[in-house]
Amino acid sequence: METRLYKIEKKEKPLENHLFKIEYHDYDGKRKYLEYTIIDRQKAVAVFKFQNEYRFMVRVEKVKDYPIIVNECLQNKASEFVFDSLNYKDLLKQMN
Repeated sequence: METRLYKIEKKEKPLENHLFKIEYHDYDGKRKYLEYTIIDRQKAVAVFKFQNEYRFMVRVEKVKDYPIIVNECLQNKASEFVFDSLNYKDLLKQMN
């Protein structure tokens, strides 16, 4: 996923206690929305929905609380770790 800077036009009031929506305009001036659902406030875990893609996110202050996998391959490329797939839509349905 490409990273770009966008100007946030409006952060709407929570749609529900755990669901939030942010309005922004893309480079073509089209109105877009970023939605995020807080899964666990104490652990600071959320699911972000951005242009029909879902990502797990953790607040930067809480990253130290989670193990991180680093494939440091100085000589040879190591095999990538394959994670279980996650059905984000089903997970978000459970939140409602």
